[in-house]
Amino acid sequence: MTSTQPNTAHSAAQPKIAPGDIHTKWDKITSQEAGNVKNTEELIAMVRAKYSLNQDQAQTDVNAWVSGRGFN
Repeated sequence: MTSTQPNTAHSAAQPKIAPGDIHTKWDKITSQEAGNVKNTEELIAMVRAKYSLNQDQAQTDVNAWVSGRGFN
């Protein structure tokens, strides 16, 4: 017997990232700029530019923070 209900466990386990969350973590990124971020790669690029980080450091910082969350 199979279930016809969609599997919502994945989406429930992964809270969404709000622009305010990004701005709170990285205050050099405005709420408006944060609202335009659509994925992890865009956030890495923005953090790298705003904080003058190298690619590896920005990627490490963002990936650690994003872990377990998703973009809208």
